[in-house]
Amino acid sequence: LSLALFDDATKNQISKNPIFDSSQLNYTADVSSDVIAVYVVPTSDSRFSTITVNGVAVTSSLASQPITLVTGDTVINIVVTAQDGLTKTTYVITVTRPASTVASLSDLSLSSGIAVPLLPQFDTATLSYTAKVDNAVDTVTVTPTLTDDRATIQVDGQTVDSGQVSQDIDLPFNGINVINVDVTAEDGTTTQTYLIEVIREWPSVPVTLKASIID
Repeated sequence: LSLALFDDATKNQISKNPIFDSSQLNYTADVSSDVIAVYVVPTSDSRFSTITVNGVAVTSSLASQPITLVTGDTVINIVVTAQDGLTKTTYVITVTRPASTVASLSDLSLSSGIAVPLLPQFDTATLSYTAKVDNAVDTVTVTPTLTDDRATIQVDGQTVDSGQVSQDIDLPFNGINVINVDVTAEDGTTTQTYLIEVIREWPSVPVTLKASIID
């Protein structure tokens, strides 16, 4: 038997430790946090044996179904059954994936019922923005979109799903109102805050002209 492990997205082969030997039954593999799924290509020495990967039958020399990785250890069991149907050998690959440290947004928008432009235009690496609204606007909503869907978002303390509209956010002040969009990475410790200063215009004051009579 030979065993090869691949990144499902890039199709790049992933190194195992130790190097495969049919007499060695247990292996480990380390991947980066951006690897979401892997697959196994097992090749049997005998055309009469059968192979399963995590309980699913796989044809020799063909790829298994993608195996989604969890954060931490994902165990993959490859069972080879001989022609007699009784003799079985189980190979185990433990794939370790660390938690993601990505705490950024890929998009951020503001609305008062109609789109409110952000200045400057949104960029993942830019953390501070301003926006202007009329005095008649007393609430806005924010729609944040994650770069990595495993992260979480809070908008002024309220949890918001990626790509979804927040609850109404009050603009109680004429002038500057600050909205904080906090992103926490999957690792639970890496954070980043995007700040929006919404400038609500002051109400217009009517000008009263007083007529005077000159004798």
